[in-house]
Amino acid sequence: GWYDSSKTYMTYTTLYNAPPFDITIADGASYIRFHIVTDADHTYNSITNMSLTLKNSSSSGGSDGTISGTYLFYGDSICYGGGTGGYGYPQAFAAQETACTAINYGTSGSCISKNDTYDVKYPSILSKIQGTTASTVSPDYICLEGGVNDSWGNRNPLGTFKGGTAPTTTSGIESYMSGLNEYEFCDALEKCICEIKLKWPSKGIFYLIPHKINTSYSTPYFTQAISICNKWNIPVIDIRNSGLEGSDLLSTYTTDNTHPNRDGYVKYYVPTMVEVFKANR
Repeated sequence: GWYDSSKTYMTYTTLYNAPPFDITIADGASYIRFHIVTDADHTYNSITNMSLTLKNSSSSGGSDGTISGTYLFYGDSICYGGGTGGYGYPQAFAAQETACTAINYGTSGSCISKNDTYDVKYPSILSKIQGTTASTVSPDYICLEGGVNDSWGNRNPLGTFKGGTAPTTTSGIESYMSGLNEYEFCDALEKCICEIKLKWPSKGIFYLIPHKINTSYSTPYFTQAISICNKWNIPVIDIRNSGLEGSDLLSTYTTDNTHPNRDGYVKYYVPTMVEVFKANR
């Protein structure tokens, strides 16, 4: 049942399917009350475990399909804006979606996994996440991107996707990530996800794959990344099918056949980003 700010009853929602399920918050509602029965004759049973996450319009968007909130982006030079002096796809996204705030933590040259020799000049994305103090930034969503630099010439080992079921509790995540190898891409990507979940519990996470770059090396890495995202129920923003490929388009929409210019971000990145963000508000 839904109640307004004075705790006056408004309306109710009936759900017959087995959990988990999504509940749309009634307009004007401030409180929710659960009435749970387990069979047709309304036999009451105690609840042994219940987890509830509410997403409201202040951080997700309105009924008209708009999106809003603060988006925190971690990534490499494609995220940072390596060809535009620091104007990456986060800025292009926020310029179009004016109700959104974009925080760009992208760093040129960075990999997902750690590499002691390479990290001297280009600290890893995993290190960047680990070094972020949760209290200094309060995102509604976190978007993670990386893998091209890991795969380049097989700089960092791909490793093996562990499979299985993703842990959901704090203690489970902490225990799981303690056994992950920070120097292999698959494990390091999972550890990035674990770190994000511990720093910002219940916040939405996305993974972005950039346009086709060095595909002979990067494809196996992104194939495993998609499997990892599926395991953790993380939506993937795959820009590889956006059409940004071929010498003519690359010469027009990138600065060096790799890094997009501003028009490249607007035309080939933002539409797919917005589509996936809207579908997962």
